[in-house]
Amino acid sequence: MGEFTRTYGRGSLSEGDRSTGLNSRARIVRELRRTYSHTEENPFVGFEDDLRKVVASLLNEKEGQPTFRAVLISGMGGQGKTTLVRKVYHLPKIRRHFDGYAWASVSQQWNKNDILRWILISLASEEKKDEVRRMLDEELVPSLHDVQKKKKCLVVLDDVWSSDVWEVIKPAFPSGENVESKILLTSRNNGVVCKMDDCFIHELKLLSDEESWQLFKKVFSKSTSTDLKIDGDRKDLGRQMVQHCKGLPLAIVVLGGLLKGKHSLTEWEHVHRNIGLNLKGDKYIKEVLAYSYQDLPYRLKPCFLYLGLYPEDHEIELEQLYQLWIAEGFISQEEIRGQETTMDIAQRYMGELVQRCMVQPQQPKTIMERVEHCQIHDLMREMCLLKIKEENFLEIVYFQPMKYIVTSSSSVETSSSPSIAFGRSQIHRLAIYGADDMEDSSILDKLKERSHRVRSLLLFLGGSSFDQSSKLICSLTRELKFLTTLHLEGKSIHLSKRQFEEVIKKLIHLRCLSCRDCSIQEIPSSIVKLRYLQTLDLRSSSTIYIPNVLWKMEYLKHLYLSNTFKTEGKLRLEGLVNLETLVGFNSDKCDIHDLCKLSNLRQVISLNNVTRLYLTNLELEKDPMPMLEKLHNLRSLRFIGPILMKEMVCTAGGFPCLEYLQLRGLKELEEWKLEKGAMPSLIKLNIGFCNKLRIIPHGLRFVTTLRELYIHGDLGESAIHLRLIDGRVIDEGELRDIPSTFLPSEFGDIVSGDSSSEDSDSELEC
Repeated sequence: MGEFTRTYGRGSLSEGDRSTGLNSRARIVRELRRTYSHTEENPFVGFEDDLRKVVASLLNEKEGQPTFRAVLISGMGGQGKTTLVRKVYHLPKIRRHFDGYAWASVSQQWNKNDILRWILISLASEEKKDEVRRMLDEELVPSLHDVQKKKKCLVVLDDVWSSDVWEVIKPAFPSGENVESKILLTSRNNGVVCKMDDCFIHELKLLSDEESWQLFKKVFSKSTSTDLKIDGDRKDLGRQMVQHCKGLPLAIVVLGGLLKGKHSLTEWEHVHRNIGLNLKGDKYIKEVLAYSYQDLPYRLKPCFLYLGLYPEDHEIELEQLYQLWIAEGFISQEEIRGQETTMDIAQRYMGELVQRCMVQPQQPKTIMERVEHCQIHDLMREMCLLKIKEENFLEIVYFQPMKYIVTSSSSVETSSSPSIAFGRSQIHRLAIYGADDMEDSSILDKLKERSHRVRSLLLFLGGSSFDQSSKLICSLTRELKFLTTLHLEGKSIHLSKRQFEEVIKKLIHLRCLSCRDCSIQEIPSSIVKLRYLQTLDLRSSSTIYIPNVLWKMEYLKHLYLSNTFKTEGKLRLEGLVNLETLVGFNSDKCDIHDLCKLSNLRQVISLNNVTRLYLTNLELEKDPMPMLEKLHNLRSLRFIGPILMKEMVCTAGGFPCLEYLQLRGLKELEEWKLEKGAMPSLIKLNIGFCNKLRIIPHGLRFVTTLRELYIHGDLGESAIHLRLIDGRVIDEGELRDIPSTFLPSEFGDIVSGDSSSEDSDSELEC
């Protein structure tokens, strides 16, 4: 087997310890992180349900469930993956089931033959262990393969960082229906098993407040030799400190260590006052979390660091984040495959960060919604900020009452006055958070001295006055000729037409301009001079006047319109030949027929590049589907009512690339016809609050790609030609098998009055 090399920025680490770049410090860290099956572990709290699920998957305890060759336990660093696996490994039930056991810690610096030899030694009988130690490297694979075929073995591969590991060692692991041996893996990255077909992935959750408290008490009682009781004021302080750990077991364990030997209430109060610094500054936690960043591909590192500009515990809007990545140039055009767009690549990048458990997707509140937000764990964010400073990636300034906090490449400084000693390095990205007092300009003067080459300026202004915010924006942007991203957000941001024109007149390189939730009255017509602008977000908090010139901005790819915008006549869009995203389209202000006429003029001007369309308040009596279905690259279409049409028809060949369709609040819609051959790529369908819809279209059964059907709200009496029996959705003649169908409880047993379909015996399983 050849040697696998992973690149980290400027340097590289090759397989095993043969890399000459592996210094003594790295070896120490690696040894600290190496795990063993017999190591004394931290108390087992909060993993009881996880334990049951993992054991059931290994032992095939649930009838009718698929049999898995391997089980992967994933989670961020310090979340308890190894703790759980060690509990499984020593469980009497597991010990009785398997005949042989092996535990191998893989880590980043791994060597194929060392791993295989160690596993084979563990599985071999005592009399053959020396023989294995003397085996040639080429004998290891067939020998290990034979052992696992002859007897039931459980092999643990702990701390796997790359899918390369499995690709290299898989010839040593037998497969097939008659093989009873199992593999149990842990990793921060779900992608390590992307090429393993029969693997069950179990993602760990963070501990609840009560579980965190129970773990802390066990750790503390274990770490102190006295009979000190945690009660009274000490209990209140302890609970508050545990909450700082945010459910991360590693942080809770470190907290118990911090309080070891601290018996007086005064000492506990001192730790409580400094808990953020003590916890987040702990070297072990930093090393564990830093490993996640070091392992990132070079293209993902700036994307991850960008998350640091958001405040702690902030819900990050994914689409907004993707637009910023694109404007920054983080998305490589070389990675575009087939009909993919830059937004698709950005989404794929985020998927990789989620797989590595560095980012937590925020689950939608209802099944009708998509995942639109994410968060980053506080301790992971602290590591992110540390890397931001080390690499001079971003400067963050927080204005707070009587306090100015500057996060720079060299330090985090807090002062009651604005006279702060800044670093001397030039700022490339600047994010400013304002809440109250920004009257003193000396801090801004020092910022401007280092901001001549700023490429990205992001202002989140909350409580400052209109006058303060406008002066700040005009002052900062006056000399920023190289700016490519200008993101303004906050209701306290107020710009007149003249001020807005003053801000943008020199920003000829601007790619992204966002005015989310700002108070802006009018956009100047000079905006057309921003010829390289790709993203324009005009979702203002107030009614905004948009000049009818946007159609001239041929490079525009993403356009977000306010629900209450005004314009002269109907807003023209026909010249936007590169448009991919259009949000806020309103038939009162824009002509939907013009959109669809343009798709017939693809050779001249068209909107055929649109991949996502969000249509709301379309007071149309005529069905727009015959026109919309000609947008051949459309992948996501959302109809949000009210809408006046009673009938909707999708013809054969229409919507060839549509993957997601949402129909919500179409209260007058009575009939939806779907011809065979329409929507051949549809994966997910959401139908909600379509009160008069009589029946799900017969043609949906021909959509073989459909994987998820969501039905929500009050539909017509016979709209759902389905019934729910023992947790399974049974098809009464309208639909083919769909893996995931979600119905509200009130639709528990509904059968359509029309059962004349010839396919009435087919079955639909959840």
